[in-house]
Amino acid sequence: MPTKKKTMTKKKTTKKGGRSNSSKGESRTPNIVYVFFALVFGIFLFAIYYDNVNKKPQKNESVKKEEPKSKEQPKKEQKIITKPRIVQKKPGKIEPIKKAAERPVERASELKKTKINHQEQQLIAKKTPVTIPEPKDVDFPSHKGKKTTPDKTYREPVFWPQVAIVIDDMGTSKKGASELFKIKANLTFSILPGQPYSKWVAIEAHKRGHHIMAHVPMEPKDLNNNLGQGGLLLSMSSKEIQLAFNDIIDSIPYVVGFNNHMGSAFTTDINAMKAVMSATNGKNLFFLDSRTIPNSVGVSVAKANGIRAYGRDIFLDHKDTPEFIEKQWNNLVKIAKKRGQAIAIAHPYKNTIAFLQKTLPSDRVDVVPVSYLKTYQ
Repeated sequence: MPTKKKTMTKKKTTKKGGRSNSSKGESRTPNIVYVFFALVFGIFLFAIYYDNVNKKPQKNESVKKEEPKSKEQPKKEQKIITKPRIVQKKPGKIEPIKKAAERPVERASELKKTKINHQEQQLIAKKTPVTIPEPKDVDFPSHKGKKTTPDKTYREPVFWPQVAIVIDDMGTSKKGASELFKIKANLTFSILPGQPYSKWVAIEAHKRGHHIMAHVPMEPKDLNNNLGQGGLLLSMSSKEIQLAFNDIIDSIPYVVGFNNHMGSAFTTDINAMKAVMSATNGKNLFFLDSRTIPNSVGVSVAKANGIRAYGRDIFLDHKDTPEFIEKQWNNLVKIAKKRGQAIAIAHPYKNTIAFLQKTLPSDRVDVVPVSYLKTYQ
């Protein structure tokens, strides 16, 4: 308690005895405040003045910098109109204005050069005339109305009539067959059955591309003529005729057709020929009538049974002389020119072989196998 009293007494004394001090302190505080505010106001004014001083030259410089831009703007716009800036496809690379402006000028000059060159070429073309041959002067390959010389290396078979040459009685001689194989023509070989070289001739001729026929012996009117092995007789029944015919066809390899050997009596009998034609079913054979007698019914019976049928036009060597063979050959060519085709029958005689070797290939006819010809109507 005594401590509190002391403190109180001290405060009172200070208040009582400190009038002069308090008056001095009160007089100092307002002066400091005024000075502080004056300094702040001065700083504020200085800042305003400084800002104004700094801004004035910036505005002047901006005006100065903008003025030439405004003056140069119309000039740049004119340049852009006359010489546009060309931008390349790659980003960041812009082609200069000068190069872009020079390009159209270069192209125009190139066009002028090409025009000049074109005009020069036209003048040169006029000076140097070109001669083109007319169609009349061009020769086309044709055999119509033209004489041709024999040419054994090259022929056009389209322009010649077709002729089939059948060599009968093959198989009796190997020598005659070998000589015939040397002839460069599509001969057709008709082979007799049961002969010593029947199979050999068929095989060798087939190797060389010749067609093979069976030369089927048939009964003649003159019974003194020797038919040979496996002949067809009128005394046979239809079954016997069919069996004998099939044996003949099977004995000769590569057979594509058949013709009659003799047969002046047999080919005039309708029933006998029907038996032969019925035996060919399924064999795909054609029939060539040798026409040893004019009233043969072979072609008509074959056609009635749906078999391809042909008829002989000429015996080439009915007389075994060179003169007769040549005469018959000329007759054969005439028939072929009239009808477009003809068939000749020959034999492996010496004169016949010599004539064929000399004549074939011919420049008058084209020798083909029998099966290549049109069938008789």
